[in-house]
Amino acid sequence: MENQLHTIWDKSVGVRIRKQTNNTSGDDFCTFELVRCYKPEGADEFRYATTFTERNAEALGNVISKALSFIRASGLSEAA
Repeated sequence: MENQLHTIWDKSVGVRIRKQTNNTSGDDFCTFELVRCYKPEGADEFRYATTFTERNAEALGNVISKALSFIRASGLSEAA
């Protein structure tokens, strides 16, 4: 079963970290998903995408680094 643990944002780029359980072993582990938030011109609501451009590169690096630190600190790292 999926449980969202944490979301980290840097500008319009975010990472969603989820705790999951291996169905075979029962071990818990984390996965992460990168997202980009944007609001099209004339739209009332924000939208989310999983595609990025070069201008998102720095923010992508930042959220990935922060996500890995969070996962390690959670004790759910595969390296733990």
